[in-house]
Amino acid sequence: MRGIIIENSGPLTTIQDKGRNGFRRYGVPASGAMDTFSMQAANILAGNPPGAPLLEATLTGPEIRFISACKVAVTGAPCEVTLNGSPVSQWRSIRAGRNAVLKTGTATAGARIYIAFSGGLAVSPAMGSSSTYLKGSFGGIKGRELRKGDIIPLEKSGSFLPGRRALPASLIPICTDEVTLDILPGIHFSLLGNSWKEFMTSRIFTVSPYIDRMGLRLLPDSATPGKTSGNTISCPIHYGAIQIPGDGNPVIMGADAQTIGGYPQFSNIITSDLDKVGQLRPGNRIRFNIVSYEIAVEKILQQVIRLESLK
Repeated sequence: MRGIIIENSGPLTTIQDKGRNGFRRYGVPASGAMDTFSMQAANILAGNPPGAPLLEATLTGPEIRFISACKVAVTGAPCEVTLNGSPVSQWRSIRAGRNAVLKTGTATAGARIYIAFSGGLAVSPAMGSSSTYLKGSFGGIKGRELRKGDIIPLEKSGSFLPGRRALPASLIPICTDEVTLDILPGIHFSLLGNSWKEFMTSRIFTVSPYIDRMGLRLLPDSATPGKTSGNTISCPIHYGAIQIPGDGNPVIMGADAQTIGGYPQFSNIITSDLDKVGQLRPGNRIRFNIVSYEIAVEKILQQVIRLESLK
Protein backbone atom coordinates (compact mmCIF):
# COMPACT_ATOMS: atom_id res chain seq x y z
CA MET A 1 0.00 0.00 0.00
CA ARG A 2 1.20 3.47 -0.85
CA GLY A 3 0.29 5.84 1.93
CA ILE A 4 1.16 8.00 4.92
CA ILE A 5 0.47 7.84 8.66
CA ILE A 6 -0.26 10.98 10.67
CA GLU A 7 1.96 10.76 13.76
CA ASN A 8 1.07 14.27 14.95
CA SER A 9 -1.59 16.35 13.26
CA GLY A 10 -0.73 19.85 14.52
CA PRO A 11 -3.50 22.27 15.59
CA LEU A 12 -5.50 22.10 12.34
CA THR A 13 -4.58 19.99 9.34
CA THR A 14 -7.13 19.13 6.66
CA ILE A 15 -7.23 17.65 3.19
CA GLN A 16 -7.86 20.27 0.50
CA ASP A 17 -7.71 20.50 -3.28
CA LYS A 18 -8.87 22.97 -5.94
CA GLY A 19 -12.35 23.06 -4.35
CA ARG A 20 -15.84 22.08 -5.46
CA ASN A 21 -17.82 24.08 -7.97
CA GLY A 22 -21.45 24.08 -9.06
CA PHE A 23 -23.11 23.55 -5.68
CA ARG A 24 -23.42 27.07 -4.30
CA ARG A 25 -27.09 27.13 -5.28
CA TYR A 26 -27.56 24.40 -2.66
CA GLY A 27 -25.69 26.31 0.03
CA VAL A 28 -22.40 24.43 -0.43
CA PRO A 29 -19.27 26.63 -0.54
CA ALA A 30 -16.34 25.93 -2.82
CA SER A 31 -13.87 25.27 0.04
CA GLY A 32 -10.45 24.23 -1.32
CA ALA A 33 -7.02 25.59 -0.48
CA MET A 34 -6.91 29.08 1.02
CA ASP A 35 -3.61 29.73 -0.81
CA THR A 36 -4.02 28.27 -4.30
CA PHE A 37 -0.55 29.24 -5.55
CA SER A 38 1.17 27.32 -2.74
CA MET A 39 -1.19 24.38 -3.32
CA GLN A 40 -0.48 24.22 -7.04
CA ALA A 41 3.26 24.69 -6.58
CA ALA A 42 3.44 21.84 -4.04
CA ASN A 43 1.54 19.50 -6.37
CA ILE A 44 3.62 20.37 -9.41
CA LEU A 45 6.85 19.84 -7.47
CA ALA A 46 5.53 16.44 -6.32
CA GLY A 47 4.65 15.51 -9.91
CA ASN A 48 0.86 15.85 -9.56
CA PRO A 49 -1.86 17.77 -11.39
CA PRO A 50 -2.00 21.28 -9.85
CA GLY A 51 -5.34 20.74 -8.11
CA ALA A 52 -4.71 17.29 -6.61
CA PRO A 53 -5.64 16.59 -2.96
CA LEU A 54 -2.95 17.50 -0.44
CA LEU A 55 -2.57 18.59 3.20
CA GLU A 56 -3.23 22.15 4.39
CA ALA A 57 -1.87 22.83 7.89
CA THR A 58 -2.59 25.95 9.94
CA LEU A 59 0.25 27.69 11.84
CA THR A 60 2.00 24.41 12.77
CA GLY A 61 2.43 21.47 10.42
CA PRO A 62 2.02 17.74 11.04
CA GLU A 63 4.49 14.90 11.60
CA ILE A 64 4.12 12.22 8.94
CA ARG A 65 5.48 8.69 8.51
CA PHE A 66 5.71 7.21 5.02
CA ILE A 67 4.39 3.70 4.51
CA SER A 68 6.15 3.57 1.16
CA ALA A 69 8.72 5.60 -0.76
CA CYS A 70 7.26 8.82 -2.06
CA LYS A 71 8.12 12.19 -3.51
CA VAL A 72 6.94 15.06 -1.30
CA ALA A 73 6.99 18.87 -1.44
CA VAL A 74 6.30 21.46 1.28
CA THR A 75 5.27 25.01 0.37
CA GLY A 76 3.32 27.93 1.83
CA ALA A 77 4.24 29.61 5.09
CA PRO A 78 7.95 29.33 5.97
CA CYS A 79 8.68 26.79 8.71
CA GLU A 80 11.32 24.30 9.81
CA VAL A 81 11.07 21.04 7.86
CA THR A 82 13.06 17.90 8.65
CA LEU A 83 13.24 14.45 7.07
CA ASN A 84 14.51 11.79 9.49
CA GLY A 85 15.85 14.61 11.66
CA SER A 86 17.82 16.36 8.91
CA PRO A 87 16.74 19.80 7.65
CA VAL A 88 15.24 19.95 4.17
CA SER A 89 14.11 22.93 2.12
CA GLN A 90 10.62 24.04 1.21
CA TRP A 91 9.56 24.76 -2.38
CA ARG A 92 11.44 21.77 -3.80
CA SER A 93 10.78 18.07 -4.35
CA ILE A 94 12.08 15.65 -1.73
CA ARG A 95 12.43 11.87 -1.98
CA ALA A 96 11.20 10.17 1.20
CA GLY A 97 11.94 6.49 1.70
CA ARG A 98 9.80 3.82 3.35
CA ASN A 99 9.30 4.54 7.10
CA ALA A 100 10.85 7.99 6.72
CA VAL A 101 9.48 10.68 9.04
CA LEU A 102 8.73 14.20 7.82
CA LYS A 103 8.24 16.89 10.47
CA THR A 104 6.94 20.39 9.76
CA GLY A 105 7.29 23.00 12.48
CA THR A 106 5.60 26.26 13.36
CA ALA A 107 5.27 28.93 10.69
CA THR A 108 7.60 31.88 11.29
CA ALA A 109 5.36 34.06 9.09
CA GLY A 110 2.13 33.45 7.25
CA ALA A 111 -0.52 30.98 8.34
CA ARG A 112 -0.81 27.92 6.10
CA ILE A 113 1.60 25.17 5.10
CA TYR A 114 0.96 22.83 2.15
CA ILE A 115 2.28 19.29 1.78
CA ALA A 116 1.84 17.33 -1.45
CA PHE A 117 2.69 13.68 -2.15
CA SER A 118 3.39 12.05 -5.50
CA GLY A 119 0.17 10.62 -6.86
CA GLY A 120 -1.98 12.73 -4.55
CA LEU A 121 -4.03 11.62 -1.55
CA ALA A 122 -6.48 8.84 -2.42
CA VAL A 123 -9.65 10.00 -0.67
CA SER A 124 -13.19 9.65 -1.98
CA PRO A 125 -14.51 12.92 -3.44
CA ALA A 126 -17.72 14.52 -2.20
CA MET A 127 -19.56 16.52 -4.85
CA GLY A 128 -16.57 16.38 -7.14
CA SER A 129 -13.92 17.46 -4.62
CA SER A 130 -11.83 15.94 -1.83
CA SER A 131 -11.70 19.26 0.05
CA THR A 132 -12.70 19.11 3.69
CA TYR A 133 -15.65 21.33 4.63
CA LEU A 134 -15.53 21.32 8.43
CA LYS A 135 -18.86 23.08 9.02
CA GLY A 136 -20.65 20.58 6.78
CA SER A 137 -18.68 17.55 8.03
CA PHE A 138 -17.93 16.15 4.57
CA GLY A 139 -14.96 15.81 2.25
CA GLY A 140 -11.46 14.71 3.19
CA ILE A 141 -11.50 12.17 6.03
CA LYS A 142 -15.10 12.06 7.28
CA GLY A 143 -15.34 15.83 6.98
CA ARG A 144 -13.01 16.47 9.93
CA GLU A 145 -9.51 17.68 10.69
CA LEU A 146 -6.81 15.02 10.70
CA ARG A 147 -5.90 13.17 13.89
CA LYS A 148 -2.96 11.18 15.19
CA GLY A 149 -3.10 7.68 13.78
CA ASP A 150 -4.96 8.55 10.57
CA ILE A 151 -3.76 6.43 7.65
CA ILE A 152 -4.22 8.05 4.26
CA PRO A 153 -3.56 6.05 1.10
CA LEU A 154 -1.88 7.60 -1.92
CA GLU A 155 -2.91 7.11 -5.51
CA LYS A 156 -1.02 4.25 -7.16
CA SER A 157 0.34 6.40 -9.95
CA GLY A 158 2.93 8.88 -8.76
CA SER A 159 5.61 10.76 -10.63
CA PHE A 160 9.21 9.85 -9.84
CA LEU A 161 10.97 12.19 -12.21
CA PRO A 162 14.76 11.94 -11.97
CA GLY A 163 16.57 14.57 -9.93
CA ARG A 164 15.08 17.27 -7.76
CA ARG A 165 12.68 19.95 -8.86
CA ALA A 166 12.86 23.34 -7.17
CA LEU A 167 10.90 26.54 -7.58
CA PRO A 168 13.05 29.52 -8.63
CA ALA A 169 13.51 32.00 -5.78
CA SER A 170 11.92 34.72 -7.91
CA LEU A 171 8.59 32.83 -7.90
CA ILE A 172 8.46 32.06 -4.18
CA PRO A 173 5.95 34.38 -2.45
CA ILE A 174 7.09 36.16 0.72
CA CYS A 175 4.82 36.20 3.76
CA THR A 176 4.90 39.56 5.55
CA ASP A 177 3.22 41.04 8.61
CA GLU A 178 1.83 43.96 6.58
CA VAL A 179 0.00 43.53 3.27
CA THR A 180 -1.91 45.70 0.83
CA LEU A 181 -4.96 44.07 -0.70
CA ASP A 182 -6.43 45.36 -3.95
CA ILE A 183 -10.21 45.54 -3.98
CA LEU A 184 -13.10 46.20 -6.35
CA PRO A 185 -16.31 47.94 -5.21
CA GLY A 186 -18.87 45.51 -3.82
CA ILE A 187 -22.59 45.35 -4.38
CA HIS A 188 -23.30 47.76 -1.48
CA PHE A 189 -20.35 50.09 -2.10
CA SER A 190 -22.56 53.05 -3.02
CA LEU A 191 -25.06 52.28 -0.27
CA LEU A 192 -22.38 52.65 2.41
CA GLY A 193 -21.36 56.09 1.10
CA ASN A 194 -18.16 58.16 0.82
CA SER A 195 -17.45 58.11 4.56
CA TRP A 196 -16.96 54.35 4.43
CA LYS A 197 -14.93 54.58 1.21
CA GLU A 198 -12.54 57.05 2.86
CA PHE A 199 -12.40 54.99 6.03
CA MET A 200 -11.69 51.64 4.33
CA THR A 201 -8.95 53.02 2.08
CA SER A 202 -7.14 55.28 4.57
CA ARG A 203 -6.92 53.13 7.71
CA ILE A 204 -4.78 50.22 8.81
CA PHE A 205 -6.69 47.11 9.91
CA THR A 206 -5.39 44.40 12.21
CA VAL A 207 -6.38 40.75 11.84
CA SER A 208 -8.13 39.76 15.07
CA PRO A 209 -7.81 36.36 16.80
CA TYR A 210 -11.27 35.52 15.46
CA ILE A 211 -10.33 33.90 12.18
CA ASP A 212 -10.92 30.55 10.53
CA ARG A 213 -11.52 29.18 7.04
CA MET A 214 -14.95 30.86 7.00
CA GLY A 215 -13.76 34.40 7.61
CA LEU A 216 -11.32 36.85 9.16
CA ARG A 217 -12.60 39.57 11.47
CA LEU A 218 -10.63 42.83 11.30
CA LEU A 219 -10.05 45.59 13.84
CA PRO A 220 -9.51 49.17 12.52
CA ASP A 221 -6.88 51.50 13.99
CA SER A 222 -9.54 54.14 14.71
CA ALA A 223 -13.27 54.40 15.26
CA THR A 224 -15.50 53.42 12.36
CA PRO A 225 -17.77 55.99 10.67
CA GLY A 226 -20.55 54.46 12.75
CA LYS A 227 -22.77 51.45 12.86
CA THR A 228 -24.18 50.24 9.57
CA SER A 229 -27.77 49.21 9.08
CA GLY A 230 -26.50 45.76 9.99
CA ASN A 231 -28.67 43.92 7.48
CA THR A 232 -29.57 44.11 3.81
CA ILE A 233 -31.45 41.80 1.50
CA SER A 234 -29.41 38.58 1.46
CA CYS A 235 -27.29 38.19 -1.66
CA PRO A 236 -24.53 35.87 -2.93
CA ILE A 237 -21.20 35.97 -1.15
CA HIS A 238 -17.86 34.30 -1.82
CA TYR A 239 -14.19 34.03 -0.87
CA GLY A 240 -12.71 37.54 -0.74
CA ALA A 241 -15.94 39.50 -0.19
CA ILE A 242 -15.69 42.11 2.60
CA GLN A 243 -18.79 42.44 4.76
CA ILE A 244 -19.53 45.27 7.20
CA PRO A 245 -21.58 43.89 10.14
CA GLY A 246 -23.60 46.14 12.43
CA ASP A 247 -20.62 46.85 14.74
CA GLY A 248 -18.67 48.30 11.79
CA ASN A 249 -15.69 45.93 12.04
CA PRO A 250 -15.07 44.43 8.56
CA VAL A 251 -14.99 40.69 7.91
CA ILE A 252 -13.14 39.08 4.99
CA MET A 253 -14.89 35.95 3.77
CA GLY A 254 -12.75 32.81 3.51
CA ALA A 255 -12.84 29.73 1.29
CA ASP A 256 -15.47 28.07 3.52
CA ALA A 257 -17.68 31.18 3.69
CA GLN A 258 -21.44 30.80 3.49
CA THR A 259 -22.97 31.19 0.04
CA ILE A 260 -25.29 34.10 0.87
CA GLY A 261 -25.01 36.91 3.41
CA GLY A 262 -27.20 39.68 4.77
CA TYR A 263 -24.55 42.19 5.87
CA PRO A 264 -23.57 44.99 3.45
CA GLN A 265 -20.74 44.01 1.12
CA PHE A 266 -18.34 46.92 0.78
CA SER A 267 -15.92 45.34 -1.66
CA ASN A 268 -14.35 42.21 -3.09
CA ILE A 269 -10.66 41.39 -2.91
CA ILE A 270 -9.37 40.75 -6.42
CA THR A 271 -8.73 37.11 -7.29
CA SER A 272 -4.97 37.48 -7.62
CA ASP A 273 -4.70 38.73 -4.01
CA LEU A 274 -6.67 35.90 -2.39
CA ASP A 275 -3.49 33.89 -1.77
CA LYS A 276 -2.34 36.74 0.49
CA VAL A 277 -5.60 36.39 2.44
CA GLY A 278 -4.89 32.67 2.86
CA GLN A 279 -1.62 33.51 4.62
CA LEU A 280 -2.98 36.13 7.04
CA ARG A 281 -2.64 35.40 10.75
CA PRO A 282 -3.76 37.25 13.91
CA GLY A 283 -1.84 40.48 14.38
CA ASN A 284 -1.10 41.04 10.68
CA ARG A 285 -1.85 44.54 9.38
CA ILE A 286 -3.82 45.28 6.21
CA ARG A 287 -4.37 48.24 3.92
CA PHE A 288 -7.01 48.27 1.18
CA ASN A 289 -6.49 49.81 -2.25
CA ILE A 290 -9.31 50.28 -4.76
CA VAL A 291 -8.32 49.34 -8.32
CA SER A 292 -10.10 49.31 -11.65
CA TYR A 293 -11.66 46.26 -13.23
CA GLU A 294 -9.02 46.44 -16.00
CA ILE A 295 -6.18 46.28 -13.47
CA ALA A 296 -7.83 43.36 -11.71
CA VAL A 297 -8.07 41.43 -14.98
CA GLU A 298 -4.45 42.24 -15.86
CA LYS A 299 -3.29 40.91 -12.48
CA ILE A 300 -5.26 37.70 -13.01
CA LEU A 301 -3.53 37.24 -16.37
CA GLN A 302 -0.14 37.79 -14.71
CA GLN A 303 -1.04 35.18 -12.11
CA VAL A 304 -2.02 32.68 -14.81
CA ILE A 305 1.31 33.22 -16.57
CA ARG A 306 3.12 32.77 -13.25
CA LEU A 307 1.30 29.50 -12.56
CA GLU A 308 1.93 28.22 -16.08
CA SER A 309 5.63 28.88 -15.60
CA LEU A 310 5.65 26.39 -12.73
CA LYS A 311 4.86 23.57 -15.10
